[in-house]
Amino acid sequence: MRLRLSLLLVAAACLLTASAPHEVYVSVSRVTYDADAQTVQWRIRMFTDDLELALQQRGAEKLRLGLSNEAADADRHLAAYLADRLALRVNGTAHPLSFSKKTVDEEATECYLRAEGIAAIDSLFLENRVLTEVFDEQANLVRVRIGSFQTYLNLDKSIASEQLAL
Repeated sequence: MRLRLSLLLVAAACLLTASAPHEVYVSVSRVTYDADAQTVQWRIRMFTDDLELALQQRGAEKLRLGLSNEAADADRHLAAYLADRLALRVNGTAHPLSFSKKTVDEEATECYLRAEGIAAIDSLFLENRVLTEVFDEQANLVRVRIGSFQTYLNLDKSIASEQLAL
């Protein structure tokens, strides 16, 4: 009887924990440069439920990202959102980020973007305002690797961008 009660309590705790909202609001990005292809790649990973909420606040219906019944226009909404919330300038010139693809696992969505036609990088301006309109506590961590240059940025609602000299 005690074993059954213990197993029941453990199962209930697992179910409650699994459905409880997370208390950490963070995205993790990696920005790299491929000199041969003359492209900057920006990968960003964020909690899927937070992303869905942001997209719904912009007027999208429930997109059901990564599910078998994902909305047909999910990538269009996602690309428009990221184009509005991310910015890249190289050597003082703005470069639009084109949405390449996304992958979704149980809790996170990872998006792949790229900017093309970049022959060399002397300075880099990065802006990441993803989810800051939804969560005041949102932190956007960005790892930048351009050749031998590497740095980490901690962007948030109050400091959403950084200018880097390489």
